[in-house]
Amino acid sequence: QKISMKSKIAEGNFGSVYRGNYQNQSVAIKELKGHLTQEAEAKLFDEVKIMAQLRSHYVVNFYGVTKEQPY
Repeated sequence: QKISMKSKIAEGNFGSVYRGNYQNQSVAIKELKGHLTQEAEAKLFDEVKIMAQLRSHYVVNFYGVTKEQPY
């Protein structure tokens, strides 16, 4: 499954957020900055748990997370 990244739309504590495409759908892609400390990684995965449960017409759906590259 191919992910294509397009323009940057935001930047946060953990990295940048890009507009992109995944499985022929518009998505938001968060790309992390460098190496995370254990504490930062734990906070990120807390965010992931929340995003995985969130369902709203106002929020993009969460599809997954990976530490592997290429995506």
